[in-house]
Amino acid sequence: MRKSQVAVILNMIKEDRVAWLFRQAAKLPLVHLSCHFFRGVALNSPIMATIIPTSRCNLDCRFCGIKRGQNGDISTGEEFTPSELLTIVEQLADMGVSGIGFSGGEPLLHKGTIPAIGLARKLGVSVTLATNASCMNKEQIEDILNAGPDNITISIDSSDPSVHDKLRNTSGAYHRTKKAIFELKRAICSRRSPRIRVTVVCVICEDNVREIETIISQVREMGADAVGFIPEHYISPEGLLVPRKSRVCVGVSSMIREFSRGLQENSDWYVRSIDNVFKDGCGPVKPCSQGYTSLTIGPGGKLYACWPDYLSNRPFFTIDIKKTVIKDVWNSREYKRKRREILRCNRCFINCVAELNHLVRFW
Repeated sequence: MRKSQVAVILNMIKEDRVAWLFRQAAKLPLVHLSCHFFRGVALNSPIMATIIPTSRCNLDCRFCGIKRGQNGDISTGEEFTPSELLTIVEQLADMGVSGIGFSGGEPLLHKGTIPAIGLARKLGVSVTLATNASCMNKEQIEDILNAGPDNITISIDSSDPSVHDKLRNTSGAYHRTKKAIFELKRAICSRRSPRIRVTVVCVICEDNVREIETIISQVREMGADAVGFIPEHYISPEGLLVPRKSRVCVGVSSMIREFSRGLQENSDWYVRSIDNVFKDGCGPVKPCSQGYTSLTIGPGGKLYACWPDYLSNRPFFTIDIKKTVIKDVWNSREYKRKRREILRCNRCFINCVAELNHLVRFW
């Protein structure tokens, strides 16, 4: 189990929300029943939902893929209004979703993101905000802390500013992100809000694999609560998101386990598997649970069965939030067909996908 997931469970116990924990735990056997006896039908509500307020971003990261998708540029176009984001949160909470992640693009470029986080927390839903933090200012930090997400994940891909900026294709990105982390942690400590955690996430590639130890040391110096790692992925000519094969990166698993003790965000299973992923260039050869556990809602009302489908611009449905109830789509024929298709997929090793698959022990 991931460090942030354990933290959420402990927070719920402290808040005397044991009943909430039992309701979420009950989803696990329902996932198994749905797969083996009701193929295509989900007896459970989503465990995780990802809301993408905008695909716009102030950076242009090499491994993101949003602007380089084989099926078209998804970095521009329609976006939800702030009030529509609130409606989405209300519907997801009504469905009984366990957690909501706000991602992008850069979600903080949308003025409706922070109010939507605040509403989700008021409705008792666990929230993660994923950001590059390079556009974060003091006023925004105060607004974020008032909204109260459980976890804020921030991307840093090197201890060397020039390497980070090269991977992010933006000059000065490293220093702005590092400054934001320090200010964020200072604000959290001054408020005595220990339930709000800061996690630094690093994409492992051949450019930074030799500095894993220094990256982790830097995260400790910043005062972050955890550090997580993801193997680099790329969009294949078929439009699929797959891990990048690399002999240079084989051996990184032991380095992460050795140097990130006490800070390791990823589950031990995930970290141990990274070497094999770099060696073989593919994810685990096991069925994917995303159709039964997750839902990704992108700009313009596009629905994706998983985060990799969003990055490769492969929506399977489009909704009008003014007319459509998300719960109805979750139970629709279109989603049933998509679930059966996803069961045959094993192309990626993105942490939010692979770790949730492993957690529910779908195979």
